[in-house]
Amino acid sequence: SGTGKSSNGDICHLWTIQPGNYPPQEWIYDGKLLRSVKYPNKCIHLKSGSSPDLRNGDVCHLWDIIDGSYPAQEWTLIPDEKCLIDARNIPFLLQSDLMPSK
Repeated sequence: SGTGKSSNGDICHLWTIQPGNYPPQEWIYDGKLLRSVKYPNKCIHLKSGSSPDLRNGDVCHLWDIIDGSYPAQEWTLIPDEKCLIDARNIPFLLQSDLMPSK
């Protein structure tokens, strides 16, 4: 939620960047989790969890961080070789550790 309270299950979707400081659109990547700046105790989580039925098109939503290893909340950021990387606009592929590699 942009201006209101965020809850488990709030859908993460692409949106036009809001100018200035806008915590609902800001994320911290700690090498494993994509944590919300607005609510640092929440992160991006695969809706299907660690279900064996995981496939393309799964929904990413906001969820409380689960202690320990929990693959549905663990991500690997892979730079896109076709784009130049600079500090203002870092392109990346968001890949869950549950999805098979290419």
